[in-house]
Amino acid sequence: MSVLVTLAALALTVAGSFLPLFVSVVPGVDGADGVGIAVTGWSAESDAAGLPGLDEGNVLAPFARNGAMLVVAAVILAGAAVLTARSFKTAALAPARAASVAAAAFLLATAGSIGTQAIGWTDLFSATGAPAGPGLGYWLVAAGAVFAIVAAILLNLDPRPAPRSGSSADTSTPRYGFPVPEKPSPPAES
Repeated sequence: MSVLVTLAALALTVAGSFLPLFVSVVPGVDGADGVGIAVTGWSAESDAAGLPGLDEGNVLAPFARNGAMLVVAAVILAGAAVLTARSFKTAALAPARAASVAAAAFLLATAGSIGTQAIGWTDLFSATGAPAGPGLGYWLVAAGAVFAIVAAILLNLDPRPAPRSGSSADTSTPRYGFPVPEKPSPPAES
């Protein structure tokens, strides 16, 4: 189950990186059409004619590009899914659990960072009267973070016992090597 939830988190994260993380429509002047702005994990785009590209230094250039961090989160999620699937055969849960928690933490931090940026952008654009807010991509990344957390919880609560070795336990000598007599002698009387 945790493998499927991790893969769902992976799919949501990748899809969210290509969809708008933030959207706004700046109202036009003197009845002109508004200018739509969309920021994805990779670029900031506008539907205004003649607006220079990001590389040419337009006003959208300062927007953070979160695509690389979302790819890193997706790679960690993929590793966690592989280790989790592998743990079903080998019962090596420790690496799968560690990778699952790391993936959830990294994706949660990235989603939090994008959310903080969206709050700042919303405040910036709302000051001009423009409707602004998180886009569908942000909500997919946030849902991916929730799925990653659920996957980590499911994996860490999984009650599968580790396989026992074929050797029997030595019960004649307790821990620390002090033998315990089976029938202790009675105490000496003085």
